[in-house]
Amino acid sequence: MTTPDRMSLTDLGARLTAVTRLPDTTTPANRARIMLQLQAEITEALSAAIDEAVVASVTEIGREQTAELIGRSPGEVGRRTTAHNRRIGRPGRPGRRPRQPS
Repeated sequence: MTTPDRMSLTDLGARLTAVTRLPDTTTPANRARIMLQLQAEITEALSAAIDEAVVASVTEIGREQTAELIGRSPGEVGRRTTAHNRRIGRPGRPGRRPRQPS
């Protein structure tokens, strides 16, 4: 998945809401299966959105201040930056080959 947009998060939220409103005739196992499928999509989209916001903050105010403001360690900020860069295919350092987007 490339950079997420807010609409995809909104769509996933709407799909999750729809699952919780399935008729009582839906079996619990079927409802669980549908929710488990959504869980992976929601987790990926939310992580991508958070990583993108962290990178934007690091670009604007720096890694240490970003870590302090979001209540996480500078190491986690670095991991999120690396995850975002890998997701979009940005090289790790200047002069390196671009990464293969995941």
